This record gives sequence, C-alpha cells and structure tokens, in this order.
Amino acid sequence: MEHGKFIISLDFELFWGVRHNKTIENYGKSILGVHTVLPKMLSIFEKFNINVTFATVGFLFFDKKENLISALPELTPTYSNPKYSPYEKDIYNIGDDYQKDLYHYGLPLIKLIQNHENHEISTHTFSHYFCLESGQTVSQFKADLIAAIKVAKENGIAIKSIIFPRNQYSAEYLQVCKELGITNYRNHDTSWLYKGRNSNSFFLMKKVRKILRFIDSYLPVSGFNSFDDKKMLTDPIVGIPGGFFLRSFSRKYSFLEPLKVFRIQASIIYAAKRKKCFHLWWHPHNYGENQEQNCKNLQKILKTYQFCEAKYGMKSYTMTALTESVLYK
Repeated sequence: MEHGKFIISLDFELFWGVRHNKTIENYGKSILGVHTVLPKMLSIFEKFNINVTFATVGFLFFDKKENLISALPELTPTYSNPKYSPYEKDIYNIGDDYQKDLYHYGLPLIKLIQNHENHEISTHTFSHYFCLESGQTVSQFKADLIAAIKVAKENGIAIKSIIFPRNQYSAEYLQVCKELGITNYRNHDTSWLYKGRNSNSFFLMKKVRKILRFIDSYLPVSGFNSFDDKKMLTDPIVGIPGGFFLRSFSRKYSFLEPLKVFRIQASIIYAAKRKKCFHLWWHPHNYGENQEQNCKNLQKILKTYQFCEAKYGMKSYTMTALTESVLYK
C-alpha cells in the first residue's frame, strides 16, 4: 500500500563544518550547545517515533588527538584555497582529547545516537570534504571516504548513505561512492536554490540565492518541496532530494516563527495527502542556541507528522530505509 514518507537528515559536523568561515569566538556557543541539545532532540525523536539519518564527519569518531592523527589518509585534499583544508594547520591545533576540546570531538555523542537503534549513522565524509572546490581530485576524495568508512566500521557502523558537504558532488564522485558500497545520497533536485556550487560561483548570484533561501524559509518560493519516490535518480546510486532546510530560531525575526513552522507543516500535509515524500534537514549546531524555542518548533512540526501518520498513513524513514523501499519493493 502506498503512503507518504517523512525523512529527516542531520549534518553532524561540530566545528569542522564551519571552521573555514566562522571562528570559535563568534560561533562557539552554537557548537558547544550541540552537546546538550542533541540528547534533547533524541528524546523528542523517540517521543514521536521518528527515524533520523545522522550524516557524521569522520573526524568526530575520535575522543583523542593521537588516535585521529593516526587515522588520517595518506592522500589529503589539495584545495587551491588552503582555508578549506583542515590538514593545513587546524587538525594539529585542536585539544588533546574530548574533555579538553568539545568543539572538535564527538565520539560520546555518536555512542549516544547508537543507543537509539531506529536511527541511521551515515557519512558527511571524513574531513568535511568539498568535492567541487578547485585543486582537489577524485583520488583524494576516495581516500577520504575510505577513511570515513573504516572508522565507522571500527565503531560497529556500516556506512550506506552519504550527505556531501555543501551538496557538492558530481557523477565521478557518486561512482566512487558506489564502488565503496554506499547506496544513496542526499541531492537537491527539488529546487535550483539548493543545488551545490563551488566558491567560485558568480558573486551576485550567490547573494540572490541567499536572499531567496531566507524568504523560502517563510514563504513557499520553492513550492512544497515534496517528491515522488518512484522518480528518484537511481544511477549510479539513489539520489534522495533534500527537500527543505529547517532554519533555526531567530530572535531578530521571531515574529516570523509561526510562518516558518506553518510553511513546513503545510508541506508535510501536502506530501502525506498525495503519498509523496518530504525531506527535512538541518545541522545539530543550528539548535545549539535558543534550545527551548528550537525544540518547541520541532515538536510542533513532528505533531503534524504524527497527525499525518494517523490520518494518511505517513511513515518515517531513514535515507537508507527509503532507498531499500525503492530498490527492493
């Protein structure tokens, strides 16, 4: 029997995902907040029986610097712009262990996720790798991904899905994923606003896209962002449209919060009624500050899913579970 499908994926990266354009001084509170808000989110997901894909940067699978350094791949990315590479200096300047550096280590949090068996831990690459930036090569990406798969396996996790940082990928990189046993990835074919581009994109266009993305958080610029699972790309691996980014609570724009929540609720109901899929995603550090308000918004959204589950038979899926439902139905 056909039914609507609800997917949540989280890009779990701590400071590795923002280190090239933010500092600990101006963004540290959001990163530190992950360590307290993640348990809250896991509790909320359990309350509403939600299955979540946590795409995790491989660097987070460690709690000691010496173990991380010993696991680095021989080939590392040779970006033309060195600020994108954590291997230039960043990785050697982190604290010695988890207790001394909560910005860069995440193994205890990964173990916490593993305690909830309904969730999937996937990869966000080993080093938060940018596939479309100039200078790096496919071979370097393959070495990075092998390292990510290896450290996950050492922790009892089989990697089957990938979320590319900044949504940067191409056919060559997808083929590498297939060779290494990955079956699916998050793409952004539902709207041109969210397609991955490198840092050399035309400046004015980047500004326009940023403005439109902001407006899209409150008004349906990109539509309802739902998709038909029968029409998902399957070659060389399954591409699951990313759907919609859940923007964090903003004190400055707090008067728009009801509109933001309603925009997502309407999209979930739209997908449920038409037996389509709706994919919601964000980063745990987006919830690092204003945790109470963010968690309240999340519960409002999940109550809408719960309503759709009861009325229309909508179901919650991880990315890999959705892939298997498409490939093996």
